[in-house]
Amino acid sequence: MIDLIARDDRTGFGVACALDVERIPYRLITRAEDFDAQLLLVAGDDVPPSTTTLARRVPTVVIGAAARVTGELFGVRSCQKSEGPATISLEETVWPALIRERARRFGKDALRVPSAPAVTPDRPVNGTVLATYRRPDGTVAPAIVRSGTRAYWCLVDLGAAFANLLDEHYLPPVASRSHRLPRTLLALYLRAPEGVRQAIQRRVYGRLQGAMPVDRAAEYPVDPAGWLILELLKAVIRDAAGSLVRVARWPAPYRAAAALTHDLEPTRFAYTQGLERLLDRIARGAHPATVGVVAKAAARYLSDEAATRLAGYDLHCHGLEHRGETLAGGRHAIRRRLTAARRGVQARLGGRMHGFRSPRLDRSPDLLWALDGSGFRYDSSYPDVDRENIATFGAGVRLNVPFRPPVDLGDDRVRPSRCLELPVSAPDCIQPLFAGEDARALGRAVREKIDFVRATGGLYVGIVHGGVFGPRDAARRGAHLGFVRRCLRQPDLWFASLQEVADWWCAREQLELSGRDGRIEVRNGGERLVEGVHLVVETGVEETIHAIPPLAPGARASVDVGRGTEEHTLFLRQVP
Repeated sequence: MIDLIARDDRTGFGVACALDVERIPYRLITRAEDFDAQLLLVAGDDVPPSTTTLARRVPTVVIGAAARVTGELFGVRSCQKSEGPATISLEETVWPALIRERARRFGKDALRVPSAPAVTPDRPVNGTVLATYRRPDGTVAPAIVRSGTRAYWCLVDLGAAFANLLDEHYLPPVASRSHRLPRTLLALYLRAPEGVRQAIQRRVYGRLQGAMPVDRAAEYPVDPAGWLILELLKAVIRDAAGSLVRVARWPAPYRAAAALTHDLEPTRFAYTQGLERLLDRIARGAHPATVGVVAKAAARYLSDEAATRLAGYDLHCHGLEHRGETLAGGRHAIRRRLTAARRGVQARLGGRMHGFRSPRLDRSPDLLWALDGSGFRYDSSYPDVDRENIATFGAGVRLNVPFRPPVDLGDDRVRPSRCLELPVSAPDCIQPLFAGEDARALGRAVREKIDFVRATGGLYVGIVHGGVFGPRDAARRGAHLGFVRRCLRQPDLWFASLQEVADWWCAREQLELSGRDGRIEVRNGGERLVEGVHLVVETGVEETIHAIPPLAPGARASVDVGRGTEEHTLFLRQVP
């Protein structure tokens, strides 16, 4: 359906990642002569000269400042580039009515990105302006323009804007984000009376709240930026190509997914009485739980009886010491600690650790690099909206679906990580109570996030810690667990463990699509049986869903989707 001309820069990565998330068929080409699709998608500035000739005769979408193509299609001689926060109102005509209405349900009136490259032409663009964007200084300029019926130009670089979210590239550089608390001070804090801890917590969170940059801070508890970028890209592609084919995100009959995780903090109580109470609640509620274990705390505090009981659950590694070890010392030191942490948890509990979560949600590009080479299949360290971590308070990836983060290759080049990211959903456990909010406000935030995830077909990854500080803390967290669990009991919501979610997403990534003459063939290129796959065909405002039978490894199935794919071949590439 789509032939994509792109480099391995942030623009090309972001566009390809968006297509991979939605499982929209495409292939990367380097020469215009190889074009064989319904749509030419150009992402970035550097394109072969022959692209201009091709773009004059086929439906084309340009993202960024491909001067050769935009000059020919839109009558522009040169452009001035800039980068910064940008806002695109949902009142613009480019937005589908359904997306506009869905966003309004949650009080959202615009797509706000914290950092997006954009180009300003030297003269008025030949074509119809479908959307404008606004910078913080009030400057307004065209964001998306259509020339004729099948040529579109995204002057706001949606590819780089999306990539900038996924590794929080929009954050200002920090010399050292490591807040490695000395062991003695950490022990004093964990053992302090509740009143003392509350006073410290509220003072710290109050200071962080007041220091958040207005034009870059993520909206709490729901930030729709990632979702809206995906929907905007899909709308432009669908309009230009006439139709769009994709693989549904979740196994039938579910429209969204959820997982509940329970990280054990490094206190004696957490690995003894707190763990016992947590596992009792999990057993009574019978929900698919994922428990995060800190290696050295487990070795020190975990009894053999508790280890046997805990080993029956889905587990992920929650670090070596929980003291900032995923930030300090550079990427190679971080990878060594990841390896040591995984081995430590495996040694105490047996089995293999496929997943990781960074203590305190500490994260950085170095952590992404280390995870990519550490052997972990998935990570869940990046929150959609961060109101937990001191160094990244107010940040977040603003996305509620699994994705493969960008790994820095140097020279402004990136590639998809081999470690899948399952973003954490705000609010993080009972953190709002520490910041001075009451239980009703916490409940409203949880309900709003779950409703948003269901409405947008996303993934909710909740964190409810086991008791950390003592019986009273355990009771409060246990009550919150019961509340969140009740909210997640929805017939259209797939309630699964993190491992099950990662397994499904990775299997979905291995589906290969090809098609011609109105038929689409789906092949399972992976190593496991895949069930519940649905193929979605979008034409205008209409959506047709085709069920795919269970596919064993290597098996194929085909469906008749009618006109719209004839004369061209569909490609859906595998990702790492």
